[in-house]
Amino acid sequence: MRLFFGIFLPPTVHARAVEASARARSAITDRSVRWVAAPQLHVTLQFLGELSEERASRAEEIAREIARGHAPFRLRLRGLGAFPNARRPSVLWLGVGDGDALHALAESLGAALATDGFSIEARAYHAHVTLARIKGPVGGRQVAALLAAEHPEAETDPFDVDAFALIESRPGPRGSEYVPRAQVSLTPARGR
Repeated sequence: MRLFFGIFLPPTVHARAVEASARARSAITDRSVRWVAAPQLHVTLQFLGELSEERASRAEEIAREIARGHAPFRLRLRGLGAFPNARRPSVLWLGVGDGDALHALAESLGAALATDGFSIEARAYHAHVTLARIKGPVGGRQVAALLAAEHPEAETDPFDVDAFALIESRPGPRGSEYVPRAQVSLTPARGR
């Protein structure tokens, strides 16, 4: 099974992400651009890839151990961007602001998983919500033009994150479906 750790967006934040995606979609008409379906919008913490049931259970155990060392935190979605850059985009994303605690969690989780033999992304962690994947040059030019404009709809109020999930990606005729396998709660700091 194909798995990753991620954070699902709360309903009001998810609605803003869907709005930002819809506005971007109205500006980008090239058919080579593949849009992420609204129910699949999330922030990835660590991608795990194909795992056996046994390795999936071990990944969940590791995540629970790591979560005990991290308190709940706040995030906000802020701004549109592209990987690798706006001139040659292959991914259009909604950025994550106020993400120091998120980065610390992702790094701790990645290090613990790697120590246990899991294959972890080598690139530096960059928190985001993927909105679309760009396959052709026309879509790339349209994304570059979109990114040159202001996007107030691409910013949310801060929201609380008190858990993350182990998520299974199940392929289907309309793209992947993301099914939560386990919820992992962060440990509130003592004395609050």
